[in-house]
Amino acid sequence: MVLYLPYWITKKVENEEIRLFNWANNYSVNIYDKSHPAYKLLDSDHINIYNNEYEEDVNWLIEEKFLVSENNYSDRFSESKRFSNDTLDLILLPAGEACNLNCIYCYENHNDKSRMKSEHVDILLNLVKNQNKKNLKLEYFGGEPMLNMNFIKKFSKSLLDNNIQFSGAITTNGTLINKERLDELYQANIKSFQITLDGPRERHNLLRASNSKSLDSFDGVTNALKTIVESSYEDIVVTLRINVNHHSIEKYNFEKLIAVIESTLPKNDPRFFILPKAIGDYSSANLRNNEEAKMEYCKTSTKEKEVLQVFEDYIAHNYNSANVMLLTKQGGYSCYAGNPNSLVITPDLKVRKCTVALNDPINIVGFIDKNGIYQKNENLNLWIKDYSDKYCNTCIAQKTCQGSSCPLANIKANKKICPPIKQEINVLTQQVVKFYDKFN
Repeated sequence: MVLYLPYWITKKVENEEIRLFNWANNYSVNIYDKSHPAYKLLDSDHINIYNNEYEEDVNWLIEEKFLVSENNYSDRFSESKRFSNDTLDLILLPAGEACNLNCIYCYENHNDKSRMKSEHVDILLNLVKNQNKKNLKLEYFGGEPMLNMNFIKKFSKSLLDNNIQFSGAITTNGTLINKERLDELYQANIKSFQITLDGPRERHNLLRASNSKSLDSFDGVTNALKTIVESSYEDIVVTLRINVNHHSIEKYNFEKLIAVIESTLPKNDPRFFILPKAIGDYSSANLRNNEEAKMEYCKTSTKEKEVLQVFEDYIAHNYNSANVMLLTKQGGYSCYAGNPNSLVITPDLKVRKCTVALNDPINIVGFIDKNGIYQKNENLNLWIKDYSDKYCNTCIAQKTCQGSSCPLANIKANKKICPPIKQEINVLTQQVVKFYDKFN
């Protein structure tokens, strides 16, 4: 019998030991016995089984889809589910694009004076009722959404008063979080947080400068994280995003960054996940005024990738890796902008799809009228179009990408643009395996 390694298995050979990682079920296996029939995978993509000496092992490898017969070689390991029609994803900007920080790499207009007010509560409540979905996911975004805490509290209360259950999240710079406001957010059913910390004090304050002399951005973020650590809320989940480039290590010393993390977050707290993101080489440019700097945000040179790998290796051994969770989750890297039931709503009640291209005309797909009815326009079809092709069916990244890693890139190119994870799958596999090894 001939058995093959299917395309969803990543193989790594090190010190004459074979490590197989299965992207279908997140299992991994080490093969070091040179007499084992599977050891022939060292320099081949298939094996021949002649005897039953290792029958139990081989049957397990077949059962867990590490090995497949020739007839099943081209099977898909993950069905493309795209998006659920049972869930409404609302992303609200209660304070518009206004913010109390002035981050170097930010692309938003922080002079935005628009705000969601009491009348928005009724309109958006009617929208939720009119959409009539089984589930509601609500996220507050900005700018800095906590500049309009009054709306956040009122709208969440309105939903709960109408017996509308929802999962609540907020993307915040964290500088406005204290114990009182954490309590208010929790009472508003906001239990998922994304907060950004970009390094030790000097580095963070350079990249994420405060608009006020009375606010130290670094102190604000670290104090917020410590407030959450010390809270009794066990069902809160915090993703700590850290934007890194080669300066994060070369100029400001990687050990300083690690010291900040370890002095702020306990390693054994399951509520916290760390998400490092490689960004370009910033000095003083601000994206709102400099198109060249805007391109720099998405640029990841070899240096940036090396920094990211060093950081991910550290996280895999010491903390929960948000990147690993996304990589191994069905649709983890499938962008919300491609979901027809995901609505980004600004105070002018226009509906957008992407939070990165807020002011791009192609991003406006409709508006919410005074009765809470979603009035769509022709742009919507561009965002929800399925750009996947026949090659997606046998792609190792298909499970997490679902053919929709970046709808904006697909629209601009008028074709499917594959996510970077496809090209970096071997490095990413090592990170995933190291993370899961902690639990074995």
